[in-house]
Amino acid sequence: MNIARLTSLPFLHAVWSGISSYFISFAFLYPTKRYSMWLLALFIPALLHGLYDVFTWSLIGLFIAYLGIALLIIYLKNAKDFQSKITF
Repeated sequence: MNIARLTSLPFLHAVWSGISSYFISFAFLYPTKRYSMWLLALFIPALLHGLYDVFTWSLIGLFIAYLGIALLIIYLKNAKDFQSKITF
């Protein structure tokens, strides 16, 4: 079980970093929304990471890992739509 966790954690950290980087990039693209984007860049990955640490050895932990991966995929697929919907 430890080997499975040690091999999956670098991937999950990369996913959480990708989510954070996604919102940080929008903070630079849209300075008027900067603080909210920074907040999302810190809050969402920290929440997922904390919940994963709490529920690591259960099915809830597995669901949280899949949720993080799904969120990153959804964010990246909808990046252009999100850019067009932000108003100043």
